[in-house]
Formats: sequence, structure tokens, C-alpha cells
Amino acid sequence: MTLVLSSLTIAMILTVWFKTDVVAEYAKILGVSSIPVIKSFLEVRKEVPTLSFVDFLSEHYDSFFTRLVTCPICTSTWLGLASILFIPISQAIPSAFLGLFLYLLLGKLLTNA
Repeated sequence: MTLVLSSLTIAMILTVWFKTDVVAEYAKILGVSSIPVIKSFLEVRKEVPTLSFVDFLSEHYDSFFTRLVTCPICTSTWLGLASILFIPISQAIPSAFLGLFLYLLLGKLLTNA
């Protein structure tokens, strides 16, 4: 059961991170949109309304960490490794792969809907 729940959690985190602009939206709500990265994103977004936060990061802030958080495979793997804090280690890596699979499946379903 923990494998299923952790996989669903990873898939949900990946979906929210890669398919929405949750960071920018919550930054505006919480009043921290003056953070330089968020402020820069919101300015660029005025010119390019379809630009996502993840794409913005990969284009304007190229670094090793940025490449990790803008890659679904990398992000899923690190979330799986972080889940070791909550689930047995034998389920952490399978939950990362299953979470990634569920994220990609949901992306296909959303594209075809």
C-alpha cells in the first residue's frame, strides 16, 4: 500500500510542478513575488504568456540544480530517494519509476482529452 501511495504522491508532485505554474501563483498569493527569480519570470511571462516556470528556469537559469528540477526523470528519482524518509528503501526506487510512469500516463491522457 505504501508503494501505491508514494507513487501517487510522486506523480501528483510531478504533475503540479511540470504542468502548472504553482510556484509563481503561490508567490503572488503569499506576497513573495519580489524574489528575483519570480519577479523575472512574471516580467518575461507578460511577453510570452505560454511560457511555463519550468521552461523559464531551464532557459534563463541554466545550472546543474536547474537541470535536475526541470527533468521529470531526475525529479522523480530524487523524490523517490527522498521518500526513503517515509517508506522502506526497497520501495523507494520502484515508487519513483511508478510515479514517473503515472505522470507520463496522465500527461498522455490530458493531451488526448
